[in-house]
Amino acid sequence: MPECNIMIFAAGQGIRLLPYTSTTAKPVISLLQVPIGYYLLPYLQKLSASQLVINTFHLPEQIHQLYKDCQPSLGFADKLSFSDEANYIKGSAGGLKQAEDLLQGDLPIVACNADEVLFTKDDNFILKALQEHIDKKSFATLVVTKNPLAGTKFGAIWVDDQGKVIGIGKTSPRHGATPWHYVGVQILSNRVIDFIMPTIETNIFYDVLVHLLEEKQIETYPIDCDWYETGNIADYSEAKKQISQKLEVDSTYQKQFEQLKQFAKLSGQKISDLA
Repeated sequence: MPECNIMIFAAGQGIRLLPYTSTTAKPVISLLQVPIGYYLLPYLQKLSASQLVINTFHLPEQIHQLYKDCQPSLGFADKLSFSDEANYIKGSAGGLKQAEDLLQGDLPIVACNADEVLFTKDDNFILKALQEHIDKKSFATLVVTKNPLAGTKFGAIWVDDQGKVIGIGKTSPRHGATPWHYVGVQILSNRVIDFIMPTIETNIFYDVLVHLLEEKQIETYPIDCDWYETGNIADYSEAKKQISQKLEVDSTYQKQFEQLKQFAKLSGQKISDLA
């Protein structure tokens, strides 16, 4: 099994979910009695990780406790560390740069957002994406899915007919480009850190990868999944409704919730669902 480092981006302030996020970090907020920050853990658990690094900024003590609580089940306790950002949020690229000393070894980095919620039949999709990334010697591999709102409501990963990434954002870079929706998981060469400016807020897509599309091998790894937006209260409520309905009839959802239950035992005050 290929070895990697894992970086979870958990520094965000969850501004679109105010006022709830003024006192509760978004990954700690419950969705169907499971913290949002736990939804990717069953997939990450399949990996052989040298280090698990989680960055924080907003309410860092809550993020620390969230991921410490799940370690007995997750199994990365001796590899867990936190990169606490101060004064300002560094962004996804800046967060990687700050955590450079924690991401030890010449290993690919599996980087993901702490607030992603998705369901797929393929429990091993991150592991398979990692292996393909290594086999192709890619610089970056972005996990994507089909979504009719890619390129309109959401920024898209635009690819050519060979599957190579040729643009990132809401605007198609050229006629015939295909938009894919990024699901919040990417595999990066550890060399990406060399291209990140220190001491400023930077985004891994718009400040780094988009400028390397011509010279670096940046690929997509498509998956078939149900991905849910939870960034505002309306989308959160709709996600909760749809997931609840699927749980009644869909074995994929039922299986994942059985796995999620092992992580959902939080110490301290339990945060109820928002709606």
